[in-house]
Amino acid sequence: MRTHGILSVVMALVLVVMCSGSVSYADISPAPCSMSEEAMDAALVTRGYPQAVLDAMNPKAKESIYYNSGLTFNAACIIVYDEETDRSQDYAIQAGQPIPYGQIPASDLGLAWVISNDGEDYLNVQVSYEWHSTPVFRFQDPIALSWDGSEFAMVDDTFEKTDYYDDYRIDSVTGETTLSSENIHSRETGYAQGSDDGVVWYADLKGGLSIANLYGEASVTLEKLTLASGTSQMYGVYAHSAVPMGAGIVLQGSGDFTVTGN
Repeated sequence: MRTHGILSVVMALVLVVMCSGSVSYADISPAPCSMSEEAMDAALVTRGYPQAVLDAMNPKAKESIYYNSGLTFNAACIIVYDEETDRSQDYAIQAGQPIPYGQIPASDLGLAWVISNDGEDYLNVQVSYEWHSTPVFRFQDPIALSWDGSEFAMVDDTFEKTDYYDDYRIDSVTGETTLSSENIHSRETGYAQGSDDGVVWYADLKGGLSIANLYGEASVTLEKLTLASGTSQMYGVYAHSAVPMGAGIVLQGSGDFTVTGN
């Protein structure tokens, strides 16, 4: 939906919560990936990640999950936004469930909200974005994720977000133009707002005329607070200003967001 020049994309996702047990939790720092994206996809498919989900994720987002070998797929929500029609469409995907639609269409903005099992007591939640068409206005786009605080708690010091960009560069000697990929624009372990029910952070979109691609990912680990099996809902919002003014998100409770801006 768009309000006062602000694009606001909302996600609601049902995930399966399995009963808890003992688990070893590993903190793995991703290293530069030396394998092809096709090989990485093949490895992640064996861990339950559907190809439709992998196709919607940018390579750095996939790399982050790949190097955390204890993660297996639980659920995902893919959102695509078309700037010309000002419409978005979401695709909910559950582990072990058939995908009732064909190929997810191309878009100006793609979002992937991916929930992974991290053993039996933890969940890893990753949110990734990719602008396939560089937006005119590039500020800090707020992103929010919320959950039921009676069922999950954010594990301290597990939040991290990174914003990347690809750009064209001209060699000062030869005059040749080359594409420089996977440049880090911003990497942070802090967030703008946090509570028992969720977290809010900002995607930093790099400006400049030479930008070719903008993308990024953030992840956080949640601890399960209940032994019960069943389902639970998580919610997410991505907001982008379509006017030369920034946007904001205020998290007021589980699934309760206010998008601010002019």
